[in-house]
Amino acid sequence: MVVVDEHGASIPAAYFMVSEESNTAIDEVLGYIKSFVPEWDPQVFIMDKSAAEMLAVRTRFPNAIIILRCDSMLRVLLDVFDRAIMQRHIRVNLKSTDPTKSLVHP
Repeated sequence: MVVVDEHGASIPAAYFMVSEESNTAIDEVLGYIKSFVPEWDPQVFIMDKSAAEMLAVRTRFPNAIIILRCDSMLRVLLDVFDRAIMQRHIRVNLKSTDPTKSLVHP
C-alpha cells in the first residue's frame, strides 16, 4: 500500500500478503492498519480490477473513490473488443444457408 500526500509524493506505507484474495481477508488487513491509525480515512484508492479489493474498500471506507488503473481498464476494453470481433467473425463467416450445418443460427 502506498500513501500519496497533497504534493504528489508517495511512500510505501504497508506491505501485506493474504492466503486468499477475498474481500474478508483484505478488509481484515485494512481494519488492522486502521487500528494503528484510527484517523486514517483515505479519500481515493487506485487499484487493479479486483472485485475482492473493491468490496473490501467499499465496506471499510464507503465514501472513498475507487479508480481503476489504466492498464486494468485497457485490459477490460481489449477483452470486450476481442469478443466483439470474434462474434462478428462468427456471424459473417460461419453461417450456412443450411441451418443443420450452420455454427450460428439466425
